[in-house]
Amino acid sequence: MRTPRLRIFLIIAHIVLAASLAGPTVDACPCDGEVYTPPAAGVAISVAGAPIAPPYAVCCGRTVHFSAYDPSDNDKNCGGAVVPDRDWLDPPHYGFTYRWETPGQPAVDVPEADFTWTTPGEKTVFFWVIDPGTVYPDGGEMYEIFVKVIGVASVTPPTPGLCPGEPGAFTATTYPSGHANLLSWTGGGDPPSVNESPNFSTSWPTPGTKTVTASCGCSSASNTVEVFQPLHEITFLGGQDQTGGEITLRMKVQTRCALFYALYGPIDLYMKENTSVHQTDWERASFGEFLEESHTYDEATKIDEIIYRLKIDTVPLHNGSHTLKVVSDAYELPDYDPPIPHEVSISLTVLNLAIVQVDPPGAVAWNGSTSVPITVTLEDNDLTDPMNLTLKLYNTAENNRLNWPVVKPIPLENRTGAAHTFVWDGSTVSGAAEPGTYTYEIEVQQPADGDSATYRSQYLRIIRATDEYGAVMDAEFAGDDDNGTPENETDDKAAGPSLLECRPNSATFSSVHCKASVVPSKATTRQPRYHAPGVRGVAIG
Repeated sequence: MRTPRLRIFLIIAHIVLAASLAGPTVDACPCDGEVYTPPAAGVAISVAGAPIAPPYAVCCGRTVHFSAYDPSDNDKNCGGAVVPDRDWLDPPHYGFTYRWETPGQPAVDVPEADFTWTTPGEKTVFFWVIDPGTVYPDGGEMYEIFVKVIGVASVTPPTPGLCPGEPGAFTATTYPSGHANLLSWTGGGDPPSVNESPNFSTSWPTPGTKTVTASCGCSSASNTVEVFQPLHEITFLGGQDQTGGEITLRMKVQTRCALFYALYGPIDLYMKENTSVHQTDWERASFGEFLEESHTYDEATKIDEIIYRLKIDTVPLHNGSHTLKVVSDAYELPDYDPPIPHEVSISLTVLNLAIVQVDPPGAVAWNGSTSVPITVTLEDNDLTDPMNLTLKLYNTAENNRLNWPVVKPIPLENRTGAAHTFVWDGSTVSGAAEPGTYTYEIEVQQPADGDSATYRSQYLRIIRATDEYGAVMDAEFAGDDDNGTPENETDDKAAGPSLLECRPNSATFSSVHCKASVVPSKATTRQPRYHAPGVRGVAIG
């Protein structure tokens, strides 16, 4: 007898694919009078000896083994005697034969078959149980088995990239979809990677372009990720060509894979002076504060950028070349260690209003008849701005500095340019000056921008004295002067009469007897010099 062919999709737990319909019947029962019904067909699928459960997903290029068997217990009891059932894997049972087919590969007429597919996709295997005495395909039952042959469709890397030591997940997709658990991965970093289907988590301790590959049998896909070089870079944005007054510096800080310490604490700022009058080593700068101007983050390059602004008042500084240095640390992520130091320097040319030369520099000698010129030379970042200059002459014979009278102020107003000359005709606010030597002070004001400068003659005090032969002399006392821009008189140190072996002839020091020998000042390497009235001396020792 014959039954119609049936097509059924078999889905069973783990390794069993069972038909839901019984097969053909045949009068071949070992017990007389019984009609024997062959059992339902069963199919087991395995790869390299390991069973494959539904939905029967295997990697491309793997050989799949199919075997038919009898999943039922059809032992017979014939007259009290048990006749064991025979598996379908036995040679043709009761005249049944078998056939395996899949498109594109030769058919196999045995209870077991092997098939290999080298292209991904859904594949169909047909299993035939053919009735005794019939010819394929006219008599028998046909079962369909669906197998998913898996290939790798793509691998997506972490974006935009990774820092050294930072874990990142690669994600793979398969075709047919949903079977990334079958994938194997290569190219992971150190420490060991973790496969968490469909993700592959890994990290690398060193920068560079890294490649990761996902494979499923004969199919694979790769992709790369950039492990960034940690960055900590500081750049000054201009400022070198600015001179005088308040200078605004802008500074760009770029970090990548690093934590910039300046976000949580101060930046170390140092300055070194290279002027002709004052050479210094690096000194921590106490002026200015870095103010954040902007903060941006570039997703593509993973660069964090901050623009800072720093205002520096250059008025207290000496004119000339200065070097500003910024020193900071950043800490490499993800472990915040070790710090990535960085420093950057910038040269500044300070050019404020300053008195750079006065002639005569030491004091003014008045002989009683000839006018005395005093020439002052200035420098500034803009000498076209009008300036007001004042010369003040002092009689410093009094021991108490507070009592030094101004002999005469001489103004020069609304002047421009670098050189200006005062002329003293020997007059005072109350008449004619006595012949002798006088100290002076020069003040310069620039109303347009508020700049000012002062200069005091190198001889800070002059007293009248006589030598041991009775000759009248002027004793000139020099002091320390740092030639500041502008001048700071508070740090000047004047030598007093005690530095000389002098015997006062009166309590007012109007006449002092001094020996030729002198005692050097502890505050300066300069020594007092003497000259006769009306003759300018030299104060540089």
